[in-house]
Amino acid sequence: MTRSDDWTWEFRPPATRAFEGLDTAIQQRIVSKLDDIVTDEWRDPPEYVEPLSGVPHGKIRIGDFRLGADADRDREVVVIYDIEHRSGAYRLGDD
Repeated sequence: MTRSDDWTWEFRPPATRAFEGLDTAIQQRIVSKLDDIVTDEWRDPPEYVEPLSGVPHGKIRIGDFRLGADADRDREVVVIYDIEHRSGAYRLGDD
């Protein structure tokens, strides 16, 4: 998690597990982008979260990865729920 003047970002447990399985360079890119999102003086952090239909959260695109995310305006935190490679991010389960 990181902190700016107001906004922060945080991983939920599934995102933490996915993050820990990534290459260090990819981890650094994700952290750098999330830091940029919460410190951008020209855009509000929720503007970075693209809406998705059929799920309760949106997404943030970082390179080839998709982060399931939501921006909580009350707490001023960008919550990351999951991290997936784009090739598998939009597939339905095989249930």
